[in-house]
Amino acid sequence: MLFITQGVTAASLPEENAQVSVRYYSGDDTTITSSHFLIRKNINNQYGLSLTQIRDNTRNGSVDVQTQASVDTYSENRDETSLGLNFLNNGTLMLMRTSYGDEPDYRSSTLHLDISQEMFGNTSTFGFGFSRGWDVVGRTDTETEWDLDRQNLRFVFSQAMSKRWLSQLSYEHISEQGEVLGNPYLAAVQQGALVAQHYPQTRVQHSVSFTNRLFFHPRSVAVLNYRYFTDSWDISSHTFSLTHIKPVNPLWDVDLHYRFYRQNAASFFFDNADQSYLYLTRDKIVSQYNQHTFGVILSYVWGKSLSKKLDNVTLNASFDFMRFTYDGYTNIATGEVYGFDAYSIQVYIAWPF
Repeated sequence: MLFITQGVTAASLPEENAQVSVRYYSGDDTTITSSHFLIRKNINNQYGLSLTQIRDNTRNGSVDVQTQASVDTYSENRDETSLGLNFLNNGTLMLMRTSYGDEPDYRSSTLHLDISQEMFGNTSTFGFGFSRGWDVVGRTDTETEWDLDRQNLRFVFSQAMSKRWLSQLSYEHISEQGEVLGNPYLAAVQQGALVAQHYPQTRVQHSVSFTNRLFFHPRSVAVLNYRYFTDSWDISSHTFSLTHIKPVNPLWDVDLHYRFYRQNAASFFFDNADQSYLYLTRDKIVSQYNQHTFGVILSYVWGKSLSKKLDNVTLNASFDFMRFTYDGYTNIATGEVYGFDAYSIQVYIAWPF
C-alpha cells in the first residue's frame, strides 16, 4: 500500500467545509463502492481541525483471483478514520494527521506530518513531509498475520513563474519492510503448475513529478503533469496527465482530463517461469502494462439558485473510463494476452461554512 500524499503549495489553512461523496468502480470483474465524509473547521484563522471517514466495499472476482488464488471470490468492507490538526503562523503551515484503517485481512495505522513555508515575497513555497505506517497483513481463511512497516519522505517546491503560471517539483521516497509485500492470496506459475509465490521483504521506491499550472481565468486552468517512478524491484514507470478546467457559465464548470501510465515488469515477475527462482510472482500489478484514462467532472454551484445561505455549495459528478493492456500477462484460461476496460462514477457535494 502506498501513501497518498498532497503537496502543500501555499501557506493558508484549508477551507472550512463539509464534503460527502459516493463512488462506484467496475473493472476486471471487480466492483468497489465507497462513501467518504470530510469536515474541516478553523479556529481564529490559525488552527484547523479535520475529520475524515471512509467506507469501502470490494467484491473481487478478477482474473488472477479466479485462476491463481486460494479463494474464488471475496467480499469485504474497509473502514478508515483520519483526524487532522493544522497550524498556521507567519507563512508557515504545519499539518498533522493520524489515520487508522481496518478490514478483515488488513489493518493500517499511519502518522503524517507536513510543513510548508512561503519565501521570496510569497512567490515560492517549500514543503516537506514524513509519514510512518504500521500495518498488519493477513488472510481471511487463516489466522496467520504479518507485520508491514512503511516510511514516506517527500519534498515539494513550487514557484510562481508569472501571474498566470505556477510550477511545482516534487520528490517522494517510500520504503516498505515486511514478510508479505504482495497479495497473500495469489500463487505463481512454474512450468504450467501453480506454486507458492515469493516476494522480497523490502521495497524502496523513488518518484519525481513536475507540474505546471496555467491560469486563464480564476476558474479556468490547464494542468500538465509528468511523473517518473522507480524502485528496488526494477519497476519503472512514466505517467503523463493533462487537465483543463473551464467555466461554462457562472454556475457550471467542466473538467476534462486524460492520463497515460506505462510501467515495466518487476525482475521476479514471470507469466510462466521455466525454473525455480528465489523470488517469483505472477501478480499482474507488477507486470508490464499501460493504462489510458479519459475523464470528465461537472461542477454545479447549485446554492446560488436556491438561497444566499447556500452560496458556493457545489454538486459535482465525475466519470472516468480506463483501459488496461498487459504485455506479458496472459489469461490462463484462454492463453491470450490480458486486458480489460473499467469505469468509475463519483458524486460528491461540498458545503463551505
